Amino acid sequence: MNTPAEERLVTLIAESARGPRREGLFALWLMVRAAEGSAALVLSQLTAPAREVLGPEAGDAVTVAARTARLHL
Repeated sequence: MNTPAEERLVTLIAESARGPRREGLFALWLMVRAAEGSAALVLSQLTAPAREVLGPEAGDAVTVAARTARLHL
């Protein structure tokens, strides 16, 4: 089962054309998926770079993941 952040990133991946942005979103999804299970700090530090490079929607998804991870710690 995917978390809300994962669902959001999967949607962004599906909506993106092939290319660097889509590959970046996929890499971000993998990182979020791995980090959600272990550390909120990693996710909170990933928010700004994701927002700057991949757009505000990607940054928002990472923010949601960080909040979710904090709740489960």
